[in-house]
Amino acid sequence: MRRTFILLSGALMAALALAACEGTAPRGGGEGGPMPYCAPGDLQIPVMFSPADGANIEIAGLTFDWVYNPTGCLPEEFEIQVSQTTTFDSYSGATLDVGQDTWSPAVGLLPATVYYWRMRATVTSGPGPWSPTWSFYTGPVCEAAALVAPETLFPHGFMFVYDAPFFQWTYPDGGCVAEGYHLQVASEPEFATLVVDQRQTNPATLWTPAVDYENCGVFYWRVAAIQGDSDGPYSATETFSVNVGASCTQQCTEDQLVAPIPIMPPHHANVGTAPTEGLVPGLLEWYYPMPCLPEGFGVHLSMERDFSDTSLFGGVHPVTAFGGNWTPAVPLEPATQYWWEVFAGVGTTFGPSSPVRSFFTGPECASPDEAVLPTLLSPEDGAIVDTLSPWLRYTPGEGGCVPDGYAIYLDTDPDFAGEDPYASIYWPGTTFIPDPLEDCTTYHWRVSPIQDEFVLPWSEVWSFSTDVDPDTVCAQGLLLGQAIQDLACRFGPGPGWDIRWYWLQGEQTPVYARDMSGNWLAVQNQDFPDEICWAPRDGVELPRSIDDLRIFNPPAACSGSLAQADCQAAGGMWIQPPGAAAPAPPYCQCP
Repeated sequence: MRRTFILLSGALMAALALAACEGTAPRGGGEGGPMPYCAPGDLQIPVMFSPADGANIEIAGLTFDWVYNPTGCLPEEFEIQVSQTTTFDSYSGATLDVGQDTWSPAVGLLPATVYYWRMRATVTSGPGPWSPTWSFYTGPVCEAAALVAPETLFPHGFMFVYDAPFFQWTYPDGGCVAEGYHLQVASEPEFATLVVDQRQTNPATLWTPAVDYENCGVFYWRVAAIQGDSDGPYSATETFSVNVGASCTQQCTEDQLVAPIPIMPPHHANVGTAPTEGLVPGLLEWYYPMPCLPEGFGVHLSMERDFSDTSLFGGVHPVTAFGGNWTPAVPLEPATQYWWEVFAGVGTTFGPSSPVRSFFTGPECASPDEAVLPTLLSPEDGAIVDTLSPWLRYTPGEGGCVPDGYAIYLDTDPDFAGEDPYASIYWPGTTFIPDPLEDCTTYHWRVSPIQDEFVLPWSEVWSFSTDVDPDTVCAQGLLLGQAIQDLACRFGPGPGWDIRWYWLQGEQTPVYARDMSGNWLAVQNQDFPDEICWAPRDGVELPRSIDDLRIFNPPAACSGSLAQADCQAAGGMWIQPPGAAAPAPPYCQCP
């Protein structure tokens, strides 16, 4: 067929050339010409034939081939596009003279890659319709034993209201390409009743099966790569629902409670100053991806990332649409970062929460001069934290504005030797989580706003110490206590215990813990640094409250089973019974 067309095209070209020599208008050249140029609406779709749809091709010598069947008029050019996506957001291609019917790309293609191509005819006044999109792939093809599970992209918890579902995934092995795929869609998660069961040697990773899905139904899908008669492992199972015309109005059952999808405001958006000046209806908006209506939605809104502040929590009841919106009952604080999540409920049963989203209130800083020094919030200055990844929290500062970002300084050196910050974040997040830190270490931190690429003056400097293991006591980086008078530091919390060290007025030593009453402190024994002893709280000056100190239990009271050192420390007497051939074992004699 191609050869016949080429011969006919050759004869047509010769005839046109002859006509031109005889003084008539050239091809497409105007009045009197045998074949004028088309209007855009009269352009035909080129007939593509190589590389064929779904073909596995050799990169070397690759050509794209097509034919064009004119119907009384001709195009001026052909436009061809080649892309790794079906949307052709980025592509390579060419614009070719109408006399061509083959093209070789100037840039080589990648191995083990799926490509898509399409083309159309054009004239100066506009293009014609695109051809169907065809796929092809470059080798090598994956061996059956090496197949891995595809990674699903769409749909995931999506409700189709207008269009038929399509399915998209990726193949994670970049060293080879799957020969095809096996797609399954079922009405239950066990895949016992299949709605779609398609197995094709087609490397495309976006399929739209021609299937009528039951309206108001929930469906499950998965996909596996194939090679010959072999199927690889299936992907994770995903869900979607169908609600054509939004006609499904039944109430959700408990097993239909899923996570809502946040819509507005966009993640990390600045909503301006309006919510700080009054109530903005529908500030938070979401949709529910199931073909049923829950009884209500609960909303968590907080200035704390862990939602520990519950003062702004609320909800929506009853539910009359497949989604909802909500606004807090009080104006929000200016220049503040907020976090929010939403969940559905039936009776006293609640479904999973949506992904956590964040937004900022205005005003935004317009220049470096408007930024103020950040205010540090936590960990509090001098705090002891029981994690190696503490959340560093701060705000833009009283009366401030939201800057472009922040520079975080975090160091064991209180002078922050060197000029580079620990991290720079170019968005105005007010919580920073560092990489895991060292245990039993004191860290100093400060924060600087970034505005218009300028790193501005930093906040005050705070410090905290890490102490993760509750069974060990860190000998460094802890709260330092200073004796305000000479103290007897004892084996236990109370005057009846043995004295282990004399703590002289003005001396300092780390404070590890307190007793239950808070009247005695467990401190480091400077005569024996591996030991602790107990000093009275009222004789020690501390830089902060002892409320967050750990509570240590006192040592065991005197008993006959104590070892010699503990016996004597507890006020007992160590007795070595006399004996000749077989003396009795020693013991602790308590008072």
